[in-house]
Amino acid sequence: MSLATKRIPRFPRYFFWEFAETTMNTKKQPSAETLRDESRPSKPRLRWKKDEAATGLERIGARPRSSMLHDGATKYASVYAHYRLGRGGMTGWYWVATGPGIPHKNTCATAIETEDEAKKAALKYVKACLAGRVTA
Repeated sequence: MSLATKRIPRFPRYFFWEFAETTMNTKKQPSAETLRDESRPSKPRLRWKKDEAATGLERIGARPRSSMLHDGATKYASVYAHYRLGRGGMTGWYWVATGPGIPHKNTCATAIETEDEAKKAALKYVKACLAGRVTA
């Protein structure tokens, strides 16, 4: 029998699954003390996400990317580059807050110098709304 026609022995199919079960289930399960108390409402973990970068011909003359404040499921605020028509370019940044339990607020009438300052202002407003200090 030539080497080309000789069959190489294979492990049985169940061998992999037995191996996987023994190695994959070695994580420690959390104890009852470390589990989160479900009676307390959890605060959302707010974080910023940049919009996708422009690609192709859209990239020519593209404006700075905007950012979105979210908790993974809900969008709370966005920060955009501020432009005035006929004024020759970007004049700063502004933010818009929308979302459940957050009164709508748009700051496009007053441009903020940097994106970081606009993000800080939007985050401060959203946290105040979520804490219940700002009402509609």
